[in-house]
Amino acid sequence: MSKVSEISHQYHAALSMSQEQYEHLYRDRAAATEEFYRTFFHKLVCDFNARFRDARFRARLHKPAASIQRRNVS
Repeated sequence: MSKVSEISHQYHAALSMSQEQYEHLYRDRAAATEEFYRTFFHKLVCDFNARFRDARFRARLHKPAASIQRRNVS
């Protein structure tokens, strides 16, 4: 085997190993992220879709914001 061929094979082997390590780490981090979401983060995420359809809920949100703006302008 020529020296160039040997270097090329080593280079490709290193690339393959690097790709495998990257994929392994990516899978591990994806699994850890899913686990974090299931155990903790999903409790902090709220679905406001139904609430924002209600005009009274939206009005309650706007009222405090409007009064704060008036106080800051005065």
